[in-house]
Amino acid sequence: MEALVIVLVASLFALAVVPSKHAPPAGYPTLDEVALPLDDAYIFLRFAQQIARGNGLEWSDGVGSSGATSLALLPLLLPGQLSSELSTQVVWSRWVGWATLVLLGLATLALLRALRLPEPMPLLGSFAVLLSGPVGWGAIAGMESALNAAAIFLACTLWTRIVDPSEPVARRLFWTALVTGLLPLARPENLLLSGLGFVAVMTLRSFRGRRGLAVLTLLPGALLGLLNLAVTGNPRPAGALAKSITEFAYLDPATIWAIYDLNLGEKLLPAYLGLRGALLWPPVGWIALGLAVAAPLLILRQRERFRCLAVVAIVWWLLLLAAPLSAMVEWQNMRHHHAGLALAWILTIAAVSLALEAVRSRLGGPKHLRWLLGLMPALLLLALPGWRTEYRLEVEHLLLRHGPAAEWLATHAAGEELLLNDAGYLAVRHDGPMIDAIGLGTPALARPYRHGPGATVESLARLDRRPAVAAVNLDVFHLGPILGQRLGPEPPRESDTLVA
Repeated sequence: MEALVIVLVASLFALAVVPSKHAPPAGYPTLDEVALPLDDAYIFLRFAQQIARGNGLEWSDGVGSSGATSLALLPLLLPGQLSSELSTQVVWSRWVGWATLVLLGLATLALLRALRLPEPMPLLGSFAVLLSGPVGWGAIAGMESALNAAAIFLACTLWTRIVDPSEPVARRLFWTALVTGLLPLARPENLLLSGLGFVAVMTLRSFRGRRGLAVLTLLPGALLGLLNLAVTGNPRPAGALAKSITEFAYLDPATIWAIYDLNLGEKLLPAYLGLRGALLWPPVGWIALGLAVAAPLLILRQRERFRCLAVVAIVWWLLLLAAPLSAMVEWQNMRHHHAGLALAWILTIAAVSLALEAVRSRLGGPKHLRWLLGLMPALLLLALPGWRTEYRLEVEHLLLRHGPAAEWLATHAAGEELLLNDAGYLAVRHDGPMIDAIGLGTPALARPYRHGPGATVESLARLDRRPAVAAVNLDVFHLGPILGQRLGPEPPRESDTLVA
């Protein structure tokens, strides 16, 4: 029954957020009316398209790439490739997002119960996470947000049972180590969590098989690195090379630290302080920060009841401190930190539950006081129209940004070698030989991209395949000096794709 209710809540979110149709830009009636709002979602579709054709991890034919952020999401998208219609693939991507959102709701329910919250708080808490906004919006937009958060929640659930003295360790440790090891398949930075799991397993000195299981926590991540090495010649994913602040060229440690501090202090923490609107409604961030500080400290005072909460707090701290390593912290509603935002809701729900129980035990009161937690998801329903508006506007922006160029390329440059610096929508529409100037699809350009336009131009000149035509956004990357005659329609706005 609870699973059915979670399905209904996830369905409510999806139906409330996704418009039934989108109006094509004026003058371009043939553009897709059914579309995803983020260009990166089409990068996933492009990789799924190539895998379905038997080409493996390739963005452009014959060029291996690990530019898909989440390898775990790609197999889920493959059934949509049974149709050659892009609109059908888009609809299937939304269905996958809805399914991962349901999975997140079930994982939230399991985690809150593992934290021993009294009923009905786990169910109400799962509603709050599903309706919280960014993670659900990202899932329905075609991204890995809910899938990644669900995987981390499942790992946290298993670890709470390991640290609970009343649970048998040996029976659960294998599955705990396995799930922890598989986390990098959801997002590569989860390798940090796998490393944390390795350390945790090695501390279980009373368990004889701990060394083998500790290796299990690192094995999938190591295999992922070997896969990247085989595909691209570099063990690190192309996405990490293109988007991490540690890959900026010629920066000394002090400068990298200054960028990290800027990302943490001026971009990430304001979201937790409630200064970024719907990303994390106040006072959720404040409460999460408070409990994340308190839970580990209370363990030091021999408060065993907080051991399970400390697991969640430590994982959240690691995600929080790793997030500023991204060069795009605020990008796509903080997509790179969606799991951290979802965990903040878990900490807040636990803190509110503990507070209500403390009030009831000291001052007395009925048990139905717990239902006050239901105010959280009820209030979150008020924000759904705002998320729907953002979904619609982002779709319209994407179609206006890339649509005219895609129409012109289909008519005049089919099969030509195409240079791009937005590797999603245009890549799926062109479906031919391509070069990605940022490096997600063409890993040989990932590092030159971080070195600047000069290095990119030089590296392009050294490629065996030279682009014949370019469809680029000059606000994404400054490629203007190497472009020749402008082709096709004039871009509606300066920020839109031009063809040259």
